[in-house]
Amino acid sequence: MKFDHKRRVERIFDQGWNKGKFDGLEDLISDDATFHIRNQSIPTSASDLKQIVSQWH
Repeated sequence: MKFDHKRRVERIFDQGWNKGKFDGLEDLISDDATFHIRNQSIPTSASDLKQIVSQWH
């Protein structure tokens, strides 16, 4: 996965967290990636990120 794509997902997540919704974000998450969301030092796995996003729906 390209770094730019990971940053895009992280940015969309952070914006969505503030809005309370993640429009179409699940489709952008690649299964083999880890993400640094909400300025956390510990990366979040793709499966954990998908679970967080799905709980908001």
